[in-house]
Amino acid sequence: MSTPRFSLLRSGVRRLLLALTGAFLATSVQAQIPLTLANPNWNITLTDFGYSDFLLDNTPGFEGREYLSGEWGAAVAYSVGGTAVGPLWLEPKFLFPDWDTNSDFTVISPITETGLNADNLPVAESVVGNAHLRVTLRFEMLDTVTGTPMGVTPATGAAAPRSFASNRYVLKQTATVQNISGAPITGLRFYQLLHGLSSQRGLYDDRAYAGALAEYRYDTTLSGLDPWSAAANTSSAGFEDFIGFHASQAPSGREVGYYGVEGNGVDAHGLGKPSEGVHLSVEDDWAHAPFAALQGRDWFEPPHRWVSGAQRWDLGALAPGQSASLDVLLSVLTGTQVAAGTGSSGSCNGGSGVTGGLDYEFAEVDAEGSCFGSFSRAEEDEIAIRVERGEFDALGFPTPGKPAQIWEVEFSGVFTGSVALTFAYDETLLPVGFDESSLVLFHFANGVWADSGAAVDPVSNTLVVSTPSLGVFALGVAGSVATHAVTSEVAPLAAGTVAGEGTFPAGTGVTLTATPEAGFAFVDWTEGGASVGASPTLAFNVTGPRALSAHFVALGEAKAITTFSLPANGGVTSGGGVYPLNGSATVVATPDAGFKFSKWLVNGVTVSTARTYTFPVAGPRELVAKFKPVYVVILVSEPADGGDTDVDRFYEMGELAKLKALPNKGYCFVNWTQNGVPVSTDETFEFNVTGNRELIANFAFGNRIDVAAEPKNAGEVDGGGVHASGATFTLTARANFGYIFTHWTETAGNDTVPAGLEPTLTATAGANRIFDAHFVALPSIAPEMAVAGDAIVFSWPAGADGWVLQERADLLAGDWADSVRPVAVVAGRKQVSLPVGGPTAFFRLVRP
Repeated sequence: MSTPRFSLLRSGVRRLLLALTGAFLATSVQAQIPLTLANPNWNITLTDFGYSDFLLDNTPGFEGREYLSGEWGAAVAYSVGGTAVGPLWLEPKFLFPDWDTNSDFTVISPITETGLNADNLPVAESVVGNAHLRVTLRFEMLDTVTGTPMGVTPATGAAAPRSFASNRYVLKQTATVQNISGAPITGLRFYQLLHGLSSQRGLYDDRAYAGALAEYRYDTTLSGLDPWSAAANTSSAGFEDFIGFHASQAPSGREVGYYGVEGNGVDAHGLGKPSEGVHLSVEDDWAHAPFAALQGRDWFEPPHRWVSGAQRWDLGALAPGQSASLDVLLSVLTGTQVAAGTGSSGSCNGGSGVTGGLDYEFAEVDAEGSCFGSFSRAEEDEIAIRVERGEFDALGFPTPGKPAQIWEVEFSGVFTGSVALTFAYDETLLPVGFDESSLVLFHFANGVWADSGAAVDPVSNTLVVSTPSLGVFALGVAGSVATHAVTSEVAPLAAGTVAGEGTFPAGTGVTLTATPEAGFAFVDWTEGGASVGASPTLAFNVTGPRALSAHFVALGEAKAITTFSLPANGGVTSGGGVYPLNGSATVVATPDAGFKFSKWLVNGVTVSTARTYTFPVAGPRELVAKFKPVYVVILVSEPADGGDTDVDRFYEMGELAKLKALPNKGYCFVNWTQNGVPVSTDETFEFNVTGNRELIANFAFGNRIDVAAEPKNAGEVDGGGVHASGATFTLTARANFGYIFTHWTETAGNDTVPAGLEPTLTATAGANRIFDAHFVALPSIAPEMAVAGDAIVFSWPAGADGWVLQERADLLAGDWADSVRPVAVVAGRKQVSLPVGGPTAFFRLVRP
């Protein structure tokens, strides 16, 4: 997880310091493979514990640029058996600055992408747990179309409430916390922390604003400038990024404040856990000084960077097996900082050299702010949503093909005079042979669409306009463009009507709608004698004249039976058509792969659960064949004679699958694996089905010896595995840096018994056995790193006898060797100096 961060740093000194730190901390990082969830505008990389240190831009020209993507992490607190636990972070390891948390959570199911949602965006899930709780984390990218409101005035401030609409894409995180302790849990609390890496201010706002997902009104929003983006298709100041999280449940505690203090000589961002900040308030639960006084702070603007925010929610009590859930939205918004003065200029979305980008130049900026620009290739359903939410009125002008091209431009500051805007349109969406000089840029201002008078440059595919106001702009066509007639006729005459015909500019999207008169039903559309559609609505782009016929049938003579699939990709239907009154009709539903037929519906009411449904025709009917997705769980024994498995094969979404491994005589069960990755070592394994899965039950001849370190990050243990019955095996325990071995224990049924005091333990494999190697932490020898002039100095206490300094040139390759660098003793500490800008070196202290 830390390696990508190194590649993004701009400072060589910071790069070296991080490399040094990474060598010392590598042994305590829990192995995991983060998962990246992406939408068209940004992406986030998440660990199994729902923690992230990377949130990157997908804007053209800025792919890979970091947003304010510091720590995104959650914590829990609770009481069980009268004992208070936590707050505990879910994530065992925070990165940059690297520090081990107080977490005792481990991975039950690693984070995995489970499919796509209705927005065709990814969904992922992981499961983590400790002795008391099982936490299921579900992550889903959502397309809000218009963005969700981000409050930008503090809840307790005197200023009038104000919000911005976020980027259209948001991440929804759902945490479902289940009591697995066997005893009642009380006082369950959930915490969410967000740290904006370069953030310079933050606030909490709980006012209600209109917009998509507006019920998530309890906002924590951080913002700050990205100085590395300055003048790179932005402005002389650079991007201003906003990042926030929103809850629909009012928090019981909240704070906006530091995540370490820049320039205090202690919190060099990259050298370990910060000495102060909201993360410490969360760990204290705002229960003691000085943290109690910070609870409820809703505005923070320090002299330097590194702002964070957190909220806490009370989830109440959980009986054994009971669960509680909480949803949190993560949103982002990027604007371009515009300085006050004359002629302030810059770009959004990569500038006018990128499709959908734009350039701006303000005549006079009275108060600095950020310019926000968005571009959308808007289909009809998106336009309908934006019209319904009041962004603009229906497009009352022809567009050059579909989808429509729409820009929205906003400014958070104050300006006077005009703004020169240059928009880059997508020429690939124009009809073949379209005359681009006929393009018109329409502006929605004062409640109406009007021609903005923009100049078109077909060579650069841009439109340039000077306007006194911002807002929504859309690409249309001028009246001089070539037009074509779309005509229709009704057969038989007077059987129905057709709406939508007329004369249209080339490339215009047209929809014809056929409506039967009383006593008739629609049959189909024909053109030149050939059927071109069976739906009463027919949509197409005009590329030439069209002459269509709408056919109807008299209800007294025949009845129209129509069939549909729900969802459309769930299967196919047959049997629809025109039937004689009082005759018999038969419709058939055939599911596609991955689905099963559920039922036939008429007006939402079930009329049959049989795939083949026959009924008397008493009138026209619209039947919907409903299909349900089904998933297959396949189990394989490896080796085949090692044992058997037991599971139901087919499941619907969310159903609980129960797997059993049944070893044959002489064999033991080892683990369940999927695609070669272990997922469980329990013979009985349960999970909620979210997709097709093929798992292998691995068996081995002999007895299984399980061995583990306690605590997990304190040491390493060897010798476990499968051993022949009666064979002697040897277990070895080795302490990690900062720990010492104390003793072995063995778990026998419900009892734990002592097993040995030496790091090497020899025993006999007469049955499956479970051993734990126990370690305790040694007092820290406190290695330190600092910059002294042109050198990086690494030091440790001179009295730390028995410790040997080793080094190697590559953190991920090569062998460790005893360092031959000169070691000096200064002020009671041993130290090694390296010149800044020299070759990277990685060090560690070990006890041979």
